[in-house]
Amino acid sequence: MAVYRSTILVLSLSISACVGREVIHHGCYVVDPFLRGTYTGECQEQMAHGRGVTIGKDSYQGDFVRGFLHGQGVLA
Repeated sequence: MAVYRSTILVLSLSISACVGREVIHHGCYVVDPFLRGTYTGECQEQMAHGRGVTIGKDSYQGDFVRGFLHGQGVLA
């Protein structure tokens, strides 16, 4: 089951990168220090903005506005 989920995640990220909508951002800032790490998703003015996934000490998948968690999402 874990291999299946990983395959779907990699495939989803590959397809998103192909259409230019979702990119792994190393310079895209997430305000919460527990969530800083790797961010994949929409970015505006070097801030997480739109839909995305961030993985640091904790992880979050959902909406961001100017680097802050905003709207619907899942925090783990």
